[in-house]
Order: sequence, then C-alpha cells, then structure tokens
Amino acid sequence: MKIEIFINGYKYLRPSNNFSQSFLKIIDTTSLKKENFELYKTKSDEIKNLTVICLKDDLVFIIHKHLTLELDFAMKINAYDIVYCSCLKPLTERGEVIKELMIDNYQLILTNRNWLETDYLKLYFELVDYGEADNRLINALKLQ
Repeated sequence: MKIEIFINGYKYLRPSNNFSQSFLKIIDTTSLKKENFELYKTKSDEIKNLTVICLKDDLVFIIHKHLTLELDFAMKINAYDIVYCSCLKPLTERGEVIKELMIDNYQLILTNRNWLETDYLKLYFELVDYGEADNRLINALKLQ
C-alpha cells in the first residue's frame, strides 16, 4: 500500500508567504543553535540542496518523495487531526533532514484523504507554525 502526503504551507505560516520561505528561515535560525550542530555538520550537503530547492519555491512539490507516514498510523488519522512532525517517516536522507528541521517548528492538520487507487492513499495537510494548530483549527471550524 502506498501512502503519499501533500503539505500545503500557504495559509497559516507567518510571517512567510509559503512553506519554502518559512523553511529557509528555519534553516537560518536552527543553524545557530548548538543542539543542531551535529545535523549541520553531518548533513551539510543536504541542507545546501534544500536551500536551493526552497529558493526555487519547490519544497511543497518534492516533499512526498522524501516523507511519508507509517501505514497503520495513516489509516487511523481523520480529517482535522493534528499531527506532530515527529510522526513523519523519512524515505530518504533528505527526508531525514527535512523531518528534523520540521520538528518543534511546525504542526500538520489533516485536511483531506483521497484514495487514488484501492491501495494508494494521498493525505493532504495544512502546515502551521508550532503551537498554532489548535487555534487555527478552532478558528477554521467556527467559519464553517
């Protein structure tokens, strides 16, 4: 069974306009933190590649190649569930770096589940700044 994720980061990331801009800020900010020293030391090539991808505003279009969710977990989550980035499963070395940088910076809200085939599920998430998911979800539900 194939699980594919799509992460849309246009709506709730502030002060950025999109996922790529926000992720570039995360790269810049976390590079200065001591706890990330090992990541930047061992994965510097991947971080440089991610910077180039973000400058082209392509992160949202490649994320499914590098991150997914465990099958059992993906089958259990429902629309409007809040998912922490630690739940993501890297598919590649680049995915490991993306996940590591997303943890403690973002949360995901499941917005849609689409079965593309009987064994192919695509999950759509809205990306929000860490700690903002509950407020964003409450406000979105009030508007309905």
